[in-house]
Amino acid sequence: MLVQQDASSVRIYDCSFCSYKAKRKYHLTRHMLTHQDASEVMTYQCALCSYKAKRKGHLRSHMLIHKDASEVTTYDCSICSYKAKHKYHLTRHMLTHQDASE
Repeated sequence: MLVQQDASSVRIYDCSFCSYKAKRKYHLTRHMLTHQDASEVMTYQCALCSYKAKRKGHLRSHMLIHKDASEVTTYDCSICSYKAKHKYHLTRHMLTHQDASE
């Protein structure tokens, strides 16, 4: 619904530490974690290495590095043999196949 509203009528939440702005208070709250030291917030610890994350989703994503590609869904390049555990890695990889003039 925020997309369809007039920009002047949408409340904007500003970060008091940087230039970040959000249309949703939750997004600003989540962003504020970037300004806090890991010792000040609850962190999620990887059970297999020393990785710590401020967000549970980041830990879940990190855990894929400890799994073999055969254990997780992979995103396969349709042009070459590249495989990725994360969809955004494939998206970034696909740029390598684009013509520089595009």
